Amino acid sequence: MLLKLYKALNILLTPIIGLLLIYRVWKKKEDKTRIKERLGIAKKARPNKKLIWIHAASVGETISTIPLIQILSADSKITILLTSGTVTSGKLVKSILPKNVIHQYVPIENYFAIKNFLKHWKPNLTIFVESEFWPCILSETSKVSKIISLNTRLSDSSFKIWKTQKQAFSDISKLFSLFLPQSINDFEKLKSLGVKKLKYIGNIKYTVPPLIADERKLAILADELRSKKVVLFISSHPGEEEIIHQIYKEAKKIIPSLIFIIAPRHPNRSNHIHSMLSSNNYKLAVRSKHQHISPDTDFYIADTIGELGTLIRVSTISVICGTFVKTGGHNPIEAAKLKSAVIIGPYFSKQAEICSEFKKHKAAIMVKNHRECVKAICLLFSSQPTIKTYLANASKLINSKNNILRDTVLAIRHYIK
Repeated sequence: MLLKLYKALNILLTPIIGLLLIYRVWKKKEDKTRIKERLGIAKKARPNKKLIWIHAASVGETISTIPLIQILSADSKITILLTSGTVTSGKLVKSILPKNVIHQYVPIENYFAIKNFLKHWKPNLTIFVESEFWPCILSETSKVSKIISLNTRLSDSSFKIWKTQKQAFSDISKLFSLFLPQSINDFEKLKSLGVKKLKYIGNIKYTVPPLIADERKLAILADELRSKKVVLFISSHPGEEEIIHQIYKEAKKIIPSLIFIIAPRHPNRSNHIHSMLSSNNYKLAVRSKHQHISPDTDFYIADTIGELGTLIRVSTISVICGTFVKTGGHNPIEAAKLKSAVIIGPYFSKQAEICSEFKKHKAAIMVKNHRECVKAICLLFSSQPTIKTYLANASKLINSKNNILRDTVLAIRHYIK
């Protein structure tokens, strides 16, 4: 009943949803050259093969699906259609997707858009790597294909809401053929909400291969940084750059050759970051403007897309951002795989199991505030054996997760008809 009411309201609100999409284009949150895809209108033909639709919400989820996509797309009888919802993810996939995989933007949560999409693509199996449940997309998709929720995550706040709306959750969860939660905690949450089609394998983020780097650009950057002690701040959020400034201010007194690289989560925040740091009289260089790093550069603002593999490789230490403000954090696996020592702040609710495992295995230094971060940076630069120990522990932890991809593929193949 609730799903039927939601669908009716969704149809009635179509004009408003359309205006919202126009607003997002104006705010540059949509790719205007591909806006029809958000309405479910495809430019590409559907191949005459079995089609698996994989939806990944944004950048992190998109990257996490790559190993799975590589295996499934190797089957000549299968076509993979990958959708994502952000402009950043749309740009990123150009460099990381196998050539035989089709990328489209996911249709907006609107009855007519999703009907257009499904009428054209006719998926044989659908896999969602998405923490949100979109009732219209899910209810219509379930009519044409089985749906698997992969790396399912329920935040504590969402879980509290769903506990008070168990019937609504039951109606939505029944649209899925299988849930593969990313953590034991998520497994227990889903189980307590009455989900029966449930299997815990592990977090597929552990299976992502090391991020690639352009060798020429890497060599140039490494040469410019050769006399520097480099710390990379990965995926910084609003409010964190002010904290990073404080960390630098204190650590610089102890490590004169220090340089911080800031890679903002959203590159369009580059001007704001530049303005804030400039007001404190720091020497800056901006990557998107092709500015070179000089001996007296304090901060390098890496405001480009798809270059994290290059940035991590030149950084002795990687600080995982989103963990110094309450956004839930980002995962440390990418940095650890490229042999950069990891520091994690106090807020990591979205990555709780991964960060807890890194802490348990002494694969990262966990800090409570900016002062502890300063101490951690100074410790790592002053002790090579300490860095080697953390890197070895991280490598051992990641290698222990080698079965996750294999078992995930086996679970999915059961539903490919």
